[in-house]
Amino acid sequence: MSTDISWVKTFSRNNLGAIYSILIDIKERAEFDSGEIEIPLLPPHDRSDLLYPGGGIRNEEAEGEKRQLALEFLQKRGLIRNLHFNPGLFVSETTVALELVSSALFDTTFAAVEAAIEGKPGAESNKSSPSNGEFWPRIHPKITEIARPRFTAGHLADAVEASFKEINDRVKSSVKLRTGQENDGASLMQQAFSLKYPIIILADMSSTSGRDEQLGYMGIFAGAMTGIRNPKAHSNIVIDEKRATHLLYLASLLMYKLDEAK
Repeated sequence: MSTDISWVKTFSRNNLGAIYSILIDIKERAEFDSGEIEIPLLPPHDRSDLLYPGGGIRNEEAEGEKRQLALEFLQKRGLIRNLHFNPGLFVSETTVALELVSSALFDTTFAAVEAAIEGKPGAESNKSSPSNGEFWPRIHPKITEIARPRFTAGHLADAVEASFKEINDRVKSSVKLRTGQENDGASLMQQAFSLKYPIIILADMSSTSGRDEQLGYMGIFAGAMTGIRNPKAHSNIVIDEKRATHLLYLASLLMYKLDEAK
């Protein structure tokens, strides 16, 4: 394995920090243990910034889940084997036993991940990644406010769900203010952007092209609630960074379109 860490991108939770945190624990224990290594499922408190870049409140269950996913990912990558968890009464008491497949492979991987985390020369820059900050200036400020902390923490599906909930809530508030009625989801969008009795007007309704635009956006808003918000709200769905980015661009587009509404 070279210093190219592009393989980490396949980790669906965008959890390079969690991987690095696990590698640190393994490295520390490998100096004392031969054969089976035992580490805590939770990292030391002062290492939470690796799992929640930019700050955030420590959440033991969330950190434990991230570290478990990172361990399973590293096992699939062939870096560790014989992975098993020893549950405690609390997450903080749970430990993990494992073995290294190869010390040389581990050292190479550790150096590559450490270089990426610390931005050392030779590390893959990943300039196209939205996590480096270039992505957010192009996203609607409200979507950024809602989604960025979740996205940065690795909660990609939650970032998307929260963004589309925010769109739903904004449309719901407008409809209630103007009609006194409460609605939700796809039916709310069909009511709000109706061609016959539009509550929120997105285009010139006096022209055919304007009415087509209104109808088209009504379908996009309604489809987003049915096909994006609802599945994420009702299921524990895991998505990768690329898909999350695409969906956040869509949420941003819809929020900007609401800014233009009459």
